[in-house]
Amino acid sequence: MDKVSGVILLVSDIQLSAECYKKLGFTVRHEKADIEISVQRGDFWLELLDKNKTVTSEYIADAGVPNKGSGIYLQVEVQDVDTFHDKLTRSGIETASTPQDYPWGKREFTVTDPDGYKLTFFSMLPEEP
Repeated sequence: MDKVSGVILLVSDIQLSAECYKKLGFTVRHEKADIEISVQRGDFWLELLDKNKTVTSEYIADAGVPNKGSGIYLQVEVQDVDTFHDKLTRSGIETASTPQDYPWGKREFTVTDPDGYKLTFFSMLPEEP
């Protein structure tokens, strides 16, 4: 394996999900009709796949599972987490939490997308001497 590049998310409404991710700072990489929209932030991409138009047996099996992504948080590093949080809330995005410092060395907050997938935006805390 050379590197992890992206993640596929099975979603209910790819247009709604794409708009959500664009508001979160992702840009559209490419789009295939109403089946798939790929969004990107830096070198990382998310493929938003219409769960009702899936074609592989694995996707079909997972399409109806409740609580998509339960226990999984996509982490996105931003330069200033407080400024980013303020920008999102001013634009009408509801966050699941507010920025807080954590003992693992990050200041972070979480956003939940329309299908329940969670993204944690963070900035590294200064290292203590």
